[in-house]
Amino acid sequence: MAKLDKSWDEDIAKDLFWEKLHHQEDLYPVTFAAFPWLWRFSGRESHKNTDILDFLSFTMKCARSSLEDDGATGTEGKFRGLSLSLSDHQKSWIPEHCHMTNEDMGTLAALEDWYSANCGDIANICVDAVDGNNDYLDAILSVGYASLHGGDAAAGLIIGWADKLEPEEILEYSPLQSWDVSALSALSKLLRSKNDRLAGFLDETVGPHLTCEKTERFL
Repeated sequence: MAKLDKSWDEDIAKDLFWEKLHHQEDLYPVTFAAFPWLWRFSGRESHKNTDILDFLSFTMKCARSSLEDDGATGTEGKFRGLSLSLSDHQKSWIPEHCHMTNEDMGTLAALEDWYSANCGDIANICVDAVDGNNDYLDAILSVGYASLHGGDAAAGLIIGWADKLEPEEILEYSPLQSWDVSALSALSKLLRSKNDRLAGFLDETVGPHLTCEKTERFL
């Protein structure tokens, strides 16, 4: 991290982001320890900014993703990958010299507090970085906001759009809930002047759900 701060290297950054701090949507305590550093790095120089915000937004989706009852991975907690239960960090498969202590739980709690306090600003800055030049990148920059204010289905709809899937196919796998609809409706308004293709897709897909909700409230 310190080396990247002094001299940015895109290859090193990608390896750090997508292999060490994140792997197949799994996050780790060290990921959350890196977030304050990365948040400080972002915005200093444009060539760093996109890479960092891309990572921050996607990992927000991962952190907010629904958790399975998977004691083997130790990912339970408010944020995926940041358990505050000591037993999750003392599993038999973890080398004993790597086991965390009660004192470490205080550090993890502080990281949770930092992320809770800053994730809203991070999500907003990521959406602000959408520029309409790359649909897939714009989708990744948007999923953090969708996950934070909605849930898995909201984020999945955006990723599905980036992967050029049909809305029906996406929604069959992961139907939208009321909180997803609210989040995506708000997001589409933010995106209209940034990426009208993504905003239009969200309007077309979410619109019928909004109509149904209004009708149900009226009835």
